[in-house]
Amino acid sequence: MRRLSWALWFVVVPAASGEVLVDQDFEEVDLRDSGWRDMKEHTGDGHRLLSVVFDDEVKPASGKGMLRLDYPIGATGGWMRCPLTRQVDEVYCRYYRYFPPGWEWPKGYGPHDSAMFAGPWGPPTNATFEILMDFNNRSDTFMKISTTRQKWGYQGFGQVLQRYSGSSRHLGWNVARPDKVQLGKWHCVEYHSKLSDAGKPNGILRMWVNGRLVSNVLALPLVDENHGGIQFQDWFLGPYFHGGSHRVQHNYLDALVVSTEYIGTFEQKGNQPPHARFAHVRPWGSMTAEFDASRSTEPEKGELTYTWDFGDGDAADGVKASHTYANDGDYTVRLTVSDPQGEKHSAERKIAVGHKVGSGEGLKAEFYSGTEFEGMASVLAWGNINSRRTGWAGRFLTGWAGNDKGTDYSARWTGFLQPATSEEYELSYDVCEGGAVWFDGRLVIDFRDQPPGDKVVSKTASVGRLEAGRKYPLKVEFFKSAADSKGPHNWQVILSWESPSLTREPIPVSALYYPDGFEGR
Repeated sequence: MRRLSWALWFVVVPAASGEVLVDQDFEEVDLRDSGWRDMKEHTGDGHRLLSVVFDDEVKPASGKGMLRLDYPIGATGGWMRCPLTRQVDEVYCRYYRYFPPGWEWPKGYGPHDSAMFAGPWGPPTNATFEILMDFNNRSDTFMKISTTRQKWGYQGFGQVLQRYSGSSRHLGWNVARPDKVQLGKWHCVEYHSKLSDAGKPNGILRMWVNGRLVSNVLALPLVDENHGGIQFQDWFLGPYFHGGSHRVQHNYLDALVVSTEYIGTFEQKGNQPPHARFAHVRPWGSMTAEFDASRSTEPEKGELTYTWDFGDGDAADGVKASHTYANDGDYTVRLTVSDPQGEKHSAERKIAVGHKVGSGEGLKAEFYSGTEFEGMASVLAWGNINSRRTGWAGRFLTGWAGNDKGTDYSARWTGFLQPATSEEYELSYDVCEGGAVWFDGRLVIDFRDQPPGDKVVSKTASVGRLEAGRKYPLKVEFFKSAADSKGPHNWQVILSWESPSLTREPIPVSALYYPDGFEGR
């Protein structure tokens, strides 16, 4: 084996069609000449774990060289920083990782693998998102969102993940299960991140593992209200080995590219499937529904084709479509989008059709840390308000709310309610622990002074005679205080209605509508 410390050659394989911000194949040029810094060396302790090598044991993913990460016994990690050629608010990254036979994963947390860094170096404005290989010894590949010192008030990485992805350990909303990390095999990791506008949930995080899209989150507040304008400026290699290496060992990095457009794996030749999304509306009393797929996306910005299956045997093409149903009923509508290379993706949605059935899709939901509805909210589309605890695993109202015990949060739902018949109605609210209901601008149920605990309280209020097909403004609040170490033993939040012709039931999704200006799913 022959080692060259801090050396690389220029890339010999075309990398990306956009503006390339980092392009390293780890060949024959000193990394420091390109701005790379070993952060362990930079901070003065002289403990360098990174070097570029030609290694007879491993064939590089690309070119002749690769970056080798060495771990002496007890080594706990290291950081390597590479500046982008310019600051941007949207990046695509692609690299290959290799763990040789005999590699031992750490016991417990780690290791970090890479990170994209935004904002000035140093507190309080920097923010990163990170890739982890083998989180908690599972040898899986996950994406982990990290706020570092962004001062969003989310109380740590785990709560950010819990809040926006449904898991405190990795990015949720996965569209596929990532491959296991196999020893003795190169793995390709790709990700796409677009920073949000300040304080708005419009950031994007996507991740691919070995060419397969495994995470696709299109609504994240990656920048808080106080730090608008920060941009990505550095890529980090973060081989952080928290528990310390059990013995002398090493792993490898190769074919790193950071670009402003999608890159793709060597195997895929740069194409990724599109992502289908659609919305629908139907006027009250009408059997005709209007469908809109304009929010579908295509990584390479190519022109999409759209095919609709309306669930009753009829079909249509085009980004927008209109369809008239012959009979009342529930239908499953399927949209399939295709890119110019023939890659496809489909999305389905169940809709209710009828002369006395609304076409609502639910309410806008906002979730806050703590019980006072303060700070920046997690915003998402919601169905009806009908949730209760079912065992310890069911302690969460949603992954976007609360701590790891499913407590210490506040929730607010807003939108409209549309009755199916003209008659007198009552609303009922069952909660544990507290909250309130406003209907048509009036406070009708108030549990905001409810003391902390596990007691379920219920109240029914008359809202008078309602007109069929009319939309009435609705606002519902709910909160759950911090609990002891055992978490909540009992909780529920259910909003029901009742009328002379309707037995009490949770208000269905089809009778609930998003507020004006909210795009929903």
